Amino acid sequence: GERGPYVVVGHSLGGAIAKLYASEYPREVSGLVLIDYLPYQARNALTDEQWRLWKDPLLGAPSEQALAMYPDLEYNANQRNFRQDSVAPPLKPMPFIVLSADEPYDFLPLVEDGSLPMTADEAIKFSKLLFRAVVDARADLVSQVPGARHITDTDSDHYLHQEQPQLVIDSVREVVEAAR
Repeated sequence: GERGPYVVVGHSLGGAIAKLYASEYPREVSGLVLIDYLPYQARNALTDEQWRLWKDPLLGAPSEQALAMYPDLEYNANQRNFRQDSVAPPLKPMPFIVLSADEPYDFLPLVEDGSLPMTADEAIKFSKLLFRAVVDARADLVSQVPGARHITDTDSDHYLHQEQPQLVIDSVREVVEAAR
């Protein structure tokens, strides 16, 4: 029963969806907080092979085993989402904060279980390259919205909301107050 416009908050893929929603429905969104969100624009800094490595084992559909256990498991359509986001209108000016983890991804467990086909050294290099592409894509988005802030000194990995909940709470409150 709440009427908009809304302050929208999203983490990871949910942040990418929140950003897309704010782009496509600008009158319904008065503020935005993205928590270590997945910026599809990072794809532009990657080769086709790097993109395939990122989207398939890391962002791909759940395994058949997971779907058998949880048939209603939701999963994303990365290629469709990437296309939608790439043609979405730019964000309107609004209170906007992006929080980025400052610790690169740990891909070693994916190398060990065989889902990321590379050596440990290659995984470390790929992790750093992908991390830089993601942070740069977020910074680019922030630069397009007047007054937006990109907080990168978070002392956290991807689960920022669990490791630094007060930072997330403060950011949401700041955006809500500015939107009012």
